[in-house]
Amino acid sequence: MDLTYNIRRMISPIGNDAEIGTKELEIRALDNLDERYIIRTKDSDGMWLNFLNSPLWVEKLCSPEKGVIEVTVRKDYPKYRGCEDSEKFLKDVEAYFTDVFGGRSIFGTSFRMREEPIMDKATTSRMITTDEGDEIGWEEHDVDVYVGSTFILDGPTHGDEESYTTLDEDKKAFIIRKLEAIFDEKGAYCKEIPFKDSVFGECYHYEFRISNF
Repeated sequence: MDLTYNIRRMISPIGNDAEIGTKELEIRALDNLDERYIIRTKDSDGMWLNFLNSPLWVEKLCSPEKGVIEVTVRKDYPKYRGCEDSEKFLKDVEAYFTDVFGGRSIFGTSFRMREEPIMDKATTSRMITTDEGDEIGWEEHDVDVYVGSTFILDGPTHGDEESYTTLDEDKKAFIIRKLEAIFDEKGAYCKEIPFKDSVFGECYHYEFRISNF
């Protein structure tokens, strides 16, 4: 799936417009995760390379041949491991998939992210004491135990309302493998909720799910 349009928009110096200043740039993806790209240009067009206020980090800058500039960049994205603010993390995942960096969605739609904690019951024991602090004996009781969480990325959305569209297999596959990269877990999958539209026919609302246990 070609996401180089978004890279052009991110480095365009004027109004996040991909048509300004990037036509002469050759952009090539180095993976299928929207993570690393090579940007190649003539040195005379190098002034158009603009990485300020973009989620792109320069990994390597070189001149493989006379008159040519080649930049290897890495695109920043949210990571679950080590995140300290869960609410911010969920918002960052939404932002990544909705592509709010330029006010334009990767897939022409908006997404939202939520966490569903999974709880279980366990039996534990505690010591019973008198008012004076004397031990009487042990008592078993049930407690709620956190097992893990299932994270759900769903879309399309319009504000708080669910919307419906059709995503092709390449887009669904990209979302699944990107979620697995974000969480450093395997097992993400897509649940499709069908909807009959009088104009567009059969559409779907999508729930992409991944668990951390």
